[in-house]
Amino acid sequence: MAAIAYLRGFFETSQPGVEWMGRIFALDQIARAPAEPFHTPVRAWIERLLFPQSRVTNLMLIAVISVIFSFLLTGRQIFAAKWGLIDDHETFEQLISQGSPIGHVWTALFDPQQILPRNRPAYYLLKAIQTSLFGSDVRLWYLRNTICFALFLFSIWWVAARFVGGWLGGALTAMIALLPLWAGIWSRLGPSEIEGSAMTGAMILCADAVMFSESRLARNIGAVLLAISAVVLAGLKETFLPLALGGTIFVLVLGVARKRIIPWLAIGLIAISLLFVAMFGLLIWTNARVTGTDYYGKSVGLSFILEFAAIGILDGFVRTWWLWLLPIAFAQLLQLTSRRSFREWIAGSQVAIASYVFIIAMYAAQCGLYRSVFPRHMRYDFPAMLLVPLTFCILCCEVSRRVQSRYPKAVTNRAQLIAAIFIGFAVATSAIQTPALLLAAIDRNIKVTNGFWSTLQDVVRAGQANAHRPIVVEAYGARSYEGVFALKVYLAALGAPNPVAIRFYKLNTEPPSPLQGRLMELEGGGSRFSFSPLAESLNSIPNCISVGLYGPSDPTCTVGFLVSNE
Repeated sequence: MAAIAYLRGFFETSQPGVEWMGRIFALDQIARAPAEPFHTPVRAWIERLLFPQSRVTNLMLIAVISVIFSFLLTGRQIFAAKWGLIDDHETFEQLISQGSPIGHVWTALFDPQQILPRNRPAYYLLKAIQTSLFGSDVRLWYLRNTICFALFLFSIWWVAARFVGGWLGGALTAMIALLPLWAGIWSRLGPSEIEGSAMTGAMILCADAVMFSESRLARNIGAVLLAISAVVLAGLKETFLPLALGGTIFVLVLGVARKRIIPWLAIGLIAISLLFVAMFGLLIWTNARVTGTDYYGKSVGLSFILEFAAIGILDGFVRTWWLWLLPIAFAQLLQLTSRRSFREWIAGSQVAIASYVFIIAMYAAQCGLYRSVFPRHMRYDFPAMLLVPLTFCILCCEVSRRVQSRYPKAVTNRAQLIAAIFIGFAVATSAIQTPALLLAAIDRNIKVTNGFWSTLQDVVRAGQANAHRPIVVEAYGARSYEGVFALKVYLAALGAPNPVAIRFYKLNTEPPSPLQGRLMELEGGGSRFSFSPLAESLNSIPNCISVGLYGPSDPTCTVGFLVSNE
């Protein structure tokens, strides 16, 4: 009976003198009618259970639930997925290289032959460290994915909970966790966006320490770790440079303005961050000057970058302006707030507006660097396609801050819980009607990697049983370029002693590309991967092992296999 009375009082009111909209928020005046003697203790117990006040308790709850949520979305790969054809071979390449993986990468970063792409130093160093720790145990690599995703979700939830409470913060985090952009990131092992998401989460947590920690030491440590995380993020991928540098400057300048950190510390950290980002930028510019293109093969030109950046600014505002206008218009029409001019609204929400402008700027920077607009429905959508969800989170935080300044804590807690229920219901309904692309991508990854790994082991066994037979990789189309190198690495790492040759099949459906010419050159043998000349291998027919890559194997060979990444 006590619980029923509490719930009835929670949602109903009939007290005179309270405005109808005020009743939604004035829930502290509800359910004051006499009830059972134990009504008040039960109600207090429910309040403590639903809204824990201890920061440590909230920290533990948010951390544990973030890990569980990440595991539910991505954890099946830990036990079911295998190594894949694309990108994953880099781990085995480092394992079979002379010396330690870290030493190999460190040397390659400064090799004039540019064995490794030199504009992603942090990515390859982190990959080498992980290779030294995880080796060829694929379960640990997929566990890394789950942990990195959990760290990012935890950072969003922890910061949002400061403003909107744990329940609403959790609902907003769930909304972000189910975005389509994650499908191409967490269902693979190779993308730099994996570590990029983790470093972004680390920067968010460091920013939280700078802006909200009560300890001066914690704020200073947070500022230092923020700069370190930004440098690592900048070294992971060239398109992360604006987020790394811009995020550091934004947080440290805001920290100085609000007297959270001392100016000389902020100046020093910004200078160090600028130095490292300038070094990375110099590496990128050096490579671009030699090739005339960026990492993705697009022409490099400042005019193109600025043109798409300007388009990104307009596109960003078009996508998000209504998120700000509707709540203001709603509040004004219902007379929930006093009428204010647009300038007064901005003056009262300076931090929120500054955060929004920063997100727009980061979106525009991504448009400029990719010379494209979003979404691209690929992993490259990170972090650009966080534009609308993060804008919505900022709006919720700002509305909650204003509500908290007008109503008691208990009232805002209940209002946030109700909002969380509605958002959670919307997210759950959407997920049921249209299953998350991330879950579908993980199912596909498990199926594809198991098929590839099973076939690869069959090829290795066939090669070991007939070491004198050459292995001929039938490469169909330009897209097989990376695959032929990956297969060569895998075969060497797994103990197949056979010589490997390449036979390229040009597809009439694809336009001419430089990769086609490189594959035809590989037919002659050579390169640092020591391919055998195709002519010598063809002399062994039918005593050969044919491996079809994105196409059928050669039926004239004694043994044939089909390898695909689809």
